[in-house]
Amino acid sequence: MIVYDTIDYYTRSYVMENKTFILDVIDINGVHKENIFVNMKSNINMKTYLIKEINNTIRFNKLQVHKRYKHAGEETSAQSWGTGKGKARLPRYKSGGTINSGQGAVTNMCRGGRVFGTYKTLRRWMWKTNKKLKQNGVKIALIATLLPSIVITKGHVIKDVKYFPLIIENLLELAWSPQEILRILKNTGGFLDLARVNKMKKKSSFSTIKGPLLILDKYKDIITLAQNITGLEISTTANLNFMKLAPGGKLGRLCIYTKTSFLSILNILNERNILQIKNHEISNYLDFKMRNDMTNEIRKPTYQKQIHRSSKSSRSFKRKS
Repeated sequence: MIVYDTIDYYTRSYVMENKTFILDVIDINGVHKENIFVNMKSNINMKTYLIKEINNTIRFNKLQVHKRYKHAGEETSAQSWGTGKGKARLPRYKSGGTINSGQGAVTNMCRGGRVFGTYKTLRRWMWKTNKKLKQNGVKIALIATLLPSIVITKGHVIKDVKYFPLIIENLLELAWSPQEILRILKNTGGFLDLARVNKMKKKSSFSTIKGPLLILDKYKDIITLAQNITGLEISTTANLNFMKLAPGGKLGRLCIYTKTSFLSILNILNERNILQIKNHEISNYLDFKMRNDMTNEIRKPTYQKQIHRSSKSSRSFKRKS
């Protein structure tokens, strides 16, 4: 289990110092299987104000271009009564003998009138976010999923989780029905958090809260099976996004890892000099896996065609004597 050391209230950041951590890998039945030793290379400052900036800029990019009708609220025959009647010189409805007679119209302070400063298509809709800033946000959000205190403050229920963070063996990827996935979560942990999502969904028919996130190494059939389970989201390590790991700009989402997905995430963090795997067998396994992936990609016919084209296009020129 990983626990942060101090909270710096001045910079609004969580501080973690150099330590070695022992993480547990459990079986499908919830029994301890093996350990992963992780060494932290450098101190980490998880700045919360930086995460809000990332969330706001990414949220703007989801907006669709929209505007209001140019003459909305102005298509009436209302005219002002002029001066000398003790009334404001607003355009007023002409309907005589009804409730609407003498009612204000057209202006922005009147009922049914126009709106001041409406949306236009020339507005700046998309906001650019720096690449390094996004990478730092994903890095901080991944580390926050390993801290139980931050996950509890987010609102998740971790009473049934014995070993935190939840790292399950790779047999979970071979589940053939959604009922079996729920049985595994009852044994390992995370089922109470799904029940919390279902309760809130019955109360409010529109807004839904976020449940646990299951992270896999590659795309497999379990992704289509888990679509029927309410509250459970699935993503791969290649498609990890800041909005999935920290929805609403709040750190500490409950994540369920498989063994291979957790090791691949550690490999990503190892490149940025944060976390390092101590066990040499695991690091050799990751190197071997990456080499196999590269060889399979190189042997693809699309890649081979590009190589042959480049070799044909290259010509040898002789120097004139």
